[in-house]
Amino acid sequence: MFDWLWRLFGSGDESAHRHPLEQDWLSPDQTLLTDYPLPVPITRKVLMITHNPVLKSQGGKTVREYFRWNDSETLAKGYIEDVRWCSHGYANYQVVEHQVVDSYPVKHDGFRYDEKSYLHAWRQRQFHEPDGVDYLALVREFELIERVEHREIDEVWLFGHPYGGYYESIMAGRGAFWCNAPPLAGTEKCQRRF
Repeated sequence: MFDWLWRLFGSGDESAHRHPLEQDWLSPDQTLLTDYPLPVPITRKVLMITHNPVLKSQGGKTVREYFRWNDSETLAKGYIEDVRWCSHGYANYQVVEHQVVDSYPVKHDGFRYDEKSYLHAWRQRQFHEPDGVDYLALVREFELIERVEHREIDEVWLFGHPYGGYYESIMAGRGAFWCNAPPLAGTEKCQRRF
């Protein structure tokens, strides 16, 4: 009944359903439509930081476990695979370090949740304002500028909980520009963007 769909969108051949990175890019009868060489794949080293505090009042479960939120490692692996796939193998990420932090990040105005205040805010659906995290505090705490300049890392991925105060993305370092948030002022001494 649906044979026409298979003919239109693909066959029932199992190899057609494999991830593109598991397949050869070109079959023998295909040719590239360019005289330019393919770009050399790049790899970026990532420091992954996950704020996942332990809730002592909830039997020692982390906020992620207690609220049954997605696992940061699973999310990161999926993102890495998606970027590799959609770039045809050009863009590659390598998580070189994953730090899981048993605390809440400090907000731009100095406020920091603790277990009691976060659970109360969650139940009441009234969270601290302003919500924004103090990115410069994170830069100092994790020595990000030094690590970027020593080429230990190229990017920092932050994972946390709802109302942790993170933008979708923010860029730091000399020459940083708007990337879903204004450039992070106070990081211009870093010679590389991150």
